[in-house]
Parts: sequence; C-alpha cells; structure tokens
Amino acid sequence: MPKVKTASTASTAHKSHQSSFFVFTDGKKRVLTPRPKTYTAATATALRHFPHMKGLLTLQTDELDVCAGQFTDISPDIWEMAVETISSVLVKAEPVPDDGEYLNLFPIQKGGKPVIYLFSPQIVDVSVRLTLTREWKLSVIYPVVPAKCVASGGRRFSGTCAPIWMAASRSASPASM
Repeated sequence: MPKVKTASTASTAHKSHQSSFFVFTDGKKRVLTPRPKTYTAATATALRHFPHMKGLLTLQTDELDVCAGQFTDISPDIWEMAVETISSVLVKAEPVPDDGEYLNLFPIQKGGKPVIYLFSPQIVDVSVRLTLTREWKLSVIYPVVPAKCVASGGRRFSGTCAPIWMAASRSASPASM
C-alpha cells in the first residue's frame, strides 16, 4: 500500500527544499541559485550572474532583525551564520574607473617637503646633479656639502658620504628664485 503524505510532512519537505535556494539581486534582476555555503562562493555566484559588475563586490541584507530594515553589508566572517537565516542578498559593486580616466589627488606630505634619499650600504664618493623647475628651490642638503651651479641651470653636489638626503620646497613665486 502506498504511503500517504500528510500536510505536515509535505510542509516540512517543502521548507527544507526551499532552504536550499537563495536569491541574488542587483536591484533590477533577480536570480534564484543554490544557497552558497561560503562568502567566496557567494561572490563568485554573484559575479557569474551579474558579469557587468566589476570591482569590489559587497553583499547586503535587510532581512536580519539587527539590520532594522536597512540594507547592511555582510562581512565575510559572519556569512556562514547569516546565510542560514536569510533568503536573499543585494549585490553592490564599487565602481571601477574607465581606462584613460584619472584622479586628481593632492596627497599631504608629512614634513611638508619632498625629500630625496640616497642610501648606500657603505660610504661612497657620490656626485649628484639636480635640476628643479623655477617654482621649486633646494632648501637643505645633509650632510652639508658645497653646491655648485652648472650651466644647464641645475646644481651639482659632490662628496664622500652615506646616506645623503635633500629636501626641496615650493617657492612663493618664480620671481623669488
């Protein structure tokens, strides 16, 4: 005689089967996949289904009580605990600059001046020729050695030393040179 499924056994089978599914979305497209066990597997699945996303991927959820209904980044170290209680993630990607684009960055230097270091494992005779644009001037050389002006407009330093360091600073105006 065939076994008859009761409502409770059918419901349990349905829930356990559903728990093996997982939804990835980018806000436009939704993809049903097997539930990824690791964060690495989850990001690989996201990249496979959303190939237009490049750069660093972030997986977010709003399904946990602790998220208070706000999409929250899921860190790799919490993935294995969180993935058992959530059913979907929102996939976000950090934008990657296009080829040919550039960033205007003005880093702040510590000490306020660019410094050129010349290190040698032993004391050596050195000759350094340095040419700066008119907006820059040489402010210090260590150890102190005499500087000679050269015909090309630069300066030349020679001596026996190790190490040498030089600092240059921006002039107030080209006229101050």
